[in-house]
Amino acid sequence: MQTIEGLFAPLATPFTDDASTISEIRFARQIRYLLNNPVDGFIVGSDSGEFATVSSSERKQLVEWTARFANGKPFMVHVSSLSTAVSLDLAQHAARYGARAAILMPPFYGDYTTDEMVSFYRTIAHHSGVTIVIVDPQETITSEVRAGLAEVPEVVFAKPLQDVRYGMLSCYKGLTTSDEFAVSHCIASPLALLRPKQVANAIEGETADLAKLIILEETLGRARVSKTGMEVLGIDLGPPRPPLKSLTGSVRAALKTLLEVEG
Repeated sequence: MQTIEGLFAPLATPFTDDASTISEIRFARQIRYLLNNPVDGFIVGSDSGEFATVSSSERKQLVEWTARFANGKPFMVHVSSLSTAVSLDLAQHAARYGARAAILMPPFYGDYTTDEMVSFYRTIAHHSGVTIVIVDPQETITSEVRAGLAEVPEVVFAKPLQDVRYGMLSCYKGLTTSDEFAVSHCIASPLALLRPKQVANAIEGETADLAKLIILEETLGRARVSKTGMEVLGIDLGPPRPPLKSLTGSVRAALKTLLEVEG
C-alpha cells in the first residue's frame, strides 16, 4: 500500500449552469483554491461529489482532471457502483492515472451473501492494480466478510473518525458516508472543502468550532452545502445536479454569515 497521510478534501463535482455537463474550468478553480490551503490530498467522486448522479465517463474525466491539476498531490478515487465490472473499470482507470487508492462501498442496493460480497471485493482488489479502501456507510459488512478478506493485501478497512479521536470532525454518527473516514495516517473530511485551515488545526489538537457547519451538513446535505459554501467563498462550482437544488434565501445568508464569522 502506498503511503496515504494527511488531510484529504472530498472534491465537489462542478457542473455547467444547467447542470448538464461537468465543468473543467470550475473544477480547476476548485483545486487551485485548495492547493493554497493546508490540504494534503483529494478525494474524487464521493458523496460530496454527487457520484450517484455522475456517469462513468464523467467520473473518469474528473480523475483525469485531478491528475492534471493536483500539482503532484495524492488523490483517492471513489469507485462504488452496483456492478463488479463497473467498479473494476473505474478502479483500473484510477490506477492508470496515479490514484493512491480506490474507495469502495459495498453495493448500496440489494441483499448479498457473504460469498458475493467477498467475491466483489476480491475481484476488484486482485485486478485493479490499486489499494482498495473499504468504507461501509450502511454497516452491511459482516465479520464473515471481513474474515474472507483478511488475507487480501490490497484491501484495507476505513475507520469512523470517532474511533481515532477525531469525532469533532464527524458530520454524522459513525462511518455513514464515503468521504468521512480515517485510514492509515489519513483523515478524510468533507469539512475540509469549506474550512481546511480549521480542520487542519483540529487534527493538530487546536480548538476549532465546526459544530454549526456540521449541523448544516447533517440537515441540508453536503452536496448542497459544499456548492453554496464554495460560492460564498468566491469559487463558483455551479448548481447541484437535479433533483437537488442550490441553497437560497435565508439559508444561504446563514451559511454566508457562518463562513465569514469563522473565516
